[in-house]
Amino acid sequence: MKISYSWLKELVPTRLSSRAMANALNESAFDTELTADPNVFEVKLPPNRVCDASGHLGFAKEVSRIAGKPIAYPDASFRASRARAQNHIGVKVDAKNLCRRYTAAYIENVSVGKSPAWMQKRLTECGVRPINAVVDITNYVMLEYGQPLHAFDADKLAQDKQGKAAIIVRRAHKGERITTLEDKSYELAGFELLICDAKDALAVAGIKGGRKAEIDRRTKRIIVESANFDPISVRQTSRALGIRTDASVRFENDLDPNLTEAALRRVCNLVESICSGSAAKGFVDVYPVKMKPIELIVSLEQASRLIGVQISAKTAEAAFALFCDSVKKQKSGTYVLTVNTMRRDIARAEDVVEEIARFIGYDAIPEQTVSEPVRPARIDERMEEKWLFQDIAVKLGFDEVMNYSLIEENDKQAFGIAPDSFVRVTVPVSGKYTYLRPGLLAGLLKNVRDNNRYFPSMKLFEIGRVYRKHERPDERMKTIVPEERSQLGLVLYGAKTDDKARREQFLDLKGYLEAMFKAIGISESEWRFETIIGDERWNGYEPSEFARIVVSGIQVGMIGNIAFWLYHDGYGVDMPVSFCEIEMDALYALRAKKYYDPLPRFPDALRDISVLVNPDSTASEIESIIQNAGSRFLYKAELFDVFVGSMPPSAGRKSMSFHLRFRSSERTLTEGEINKDMDLIEQALKQDEKAAARIR
Repeated sequence: MKISYSWLKELVPTRLSSRAMANALNESAFDTELTADPNVFEVKLPPNRVCDASGHLGFAKEVSRIAGKPIAYPDASFRASRARAQNHIGVKVDAKNLCRRYTAAYIENVSVGKSPAWMQKRLTECGVRPINAVVDITNYVMLEYGQPLHAFDADKLAQDKQGKAAIIVRRAHKGERITTLEDKSYELAGFELLICDAKDALAVAGIKGGRKAEIDRRTKRIIVESANFDPISVRQTSRALGIRTDASVRFENDLDPNLTEAALRRVCNLVESICSGSAAKGFVDVYPVKMKPIELIVSLEQASRLIGVQISAKTAEAAFALFCDSVKKQKSGTYVLTVNTMRRDIARAEDVVEEIARFIGYDAIPEQTVSEPVRPARIDERMEEKWLFQDIAVKLGFDEVMNYSLIEENDKQAFGIAPDSFVRVTVPVSGKYTYLRPGLLAGLLKNVRDNNRYFPSMKLFEIGRVYRKHERPDERMKTIVPEERSQLGLVLYGAKTDDKARREQFLDLKGYLEAMFKAIGISESEWRFETIIGDERWNGYEPSEFARIVVSGIQVGMIGNIAFWLYHDGYGVDMPVSFCEIEMDALYALRAKKYYDPLPRFPDALRDISVLVNPDSTASEIESIIQNAGSRFLYKAELFDVFVGSMPPSAGRKSMSFHLRFRSSERTLTEGEINKDMDLIEQALKQDEKAAARIR
């Protein structure tokens, strides 16, 4: 936002240089920079101060405090004609929840020409293009008071049944169109708020005026609008239409409805003096629920304790005068403050204390050692889990990516879910991205597509939120909210198109997943892959090359090779892609807590054993037999070799070799004790019919 230094000096007569004023505003929590023009500041206004400081008068209050000089308020008086505004304007507000106040003035005998050079200079300094005297006056007052205004040619408005110029504030009809002042036509969805006459739309409320009632040189009678619109409605419409204006920025940050009349009086004053206009008596004012100032109770003791320095009554009262309509001092040393409605950011006692601190200056607050114990922040276990997975994935050689949570219409093919399960965004950021993602695959395939010309192979991962339709009511928002879950996606890319290379890439991904599970404390016996058959197949994966990931009997994800039609035809990727998705929330619940044992005092005894088993036997099954054989000292069994023989005696069978570790916490084991445990293990393997093992 651009602010004129000379304008501020006119409102607050002070000898402060532009640099000194900019430095003082910076110390008052306004990010202020000097521009190439020494007469212009560039200010990054905090969102909570737009309500009172989006005009030069708001900044003048800060300069007045800094310089210790009173504000020279602009003249807002005018001579009212014999005509009455109510006899010429008929205002009807249909969307009362979206228009909190609508105030309108009627002005006759207007002479539309160029605005004065001084006004054009100030508009230009603030980044506003001069157009004509009437439009320039409305823009000037917006920059002065912070209240957006708009002028209509009264002779171009359709009349109501009483013969008055009709002003109707209503929602748009679906499919309705409006042409703005820039001669751009927009089709409306039906949720937008419009200013209309008895026939057509005149303006998009709070954002942009239309061509129909445009002010030109032939204009003689005008209606000036000064209104207050719902900030959420203005923001939604602004984003949906892609129109962002000085007015919309102000309305989005919740302006004070009580400001409309004061700004309108200033417009009447300037139109009278510059355009020879004659304003009618009174304003048409639709203000169904008047905004009243709030009352807050603040004590000097509370303020002194929170700021850390003793606050005197004189200092506090001087600070209160800047934002309060009235101040009542109580015998108990407390104050009852009536806060001006323009200061929408002051809603509780702590906000008042902050204003006192700004008034005395942050540099005036001495440094002190904290006397109260500082409690550490509560540990967010979910964030720690996420960091753990990120750390493991990076150590395994994966690169992290972060994608938008929004997807396009074409991305729906990347997810094997019903079309009505996608969550559609009511007011999308753009017409292109209209759905919330139900998974991570689409974004990761785009990452592969965009980078495969630079990298022949890739290992990517992403941890992010995904969304599905879910009939769970949100009582606070009075709406149905989607189900939100955290998901991990792993992608391998770079295998050649032949079957062997594709299969090896898939096995590599399985290996990485095994290493990840091991790192988080999930043992091999707790999880497995389950082949998906029948109606449960999803054609996004290659047939027979995908499976469920099951941990402790619960499905936590899927793994497989992506189908050719999806990665190649859908996303333009030239080589096979292996993909794994894990439901993080399900995995969090199943993950066992880690417990640490002290280092062993006595050495391990190591033995190896090899067994011939049936080809359908798994390593986890054989390991389970070994662990349950009754050995007193067996500490761990580790598979280290698997061999499928083609010659007798191992033809048609599978050979598995295990390291067996024996340990005692009390003494070094003897050979006899180890041999006794080995006999138990061998006997258990021979007797188990499921494994049909034979010791080698």
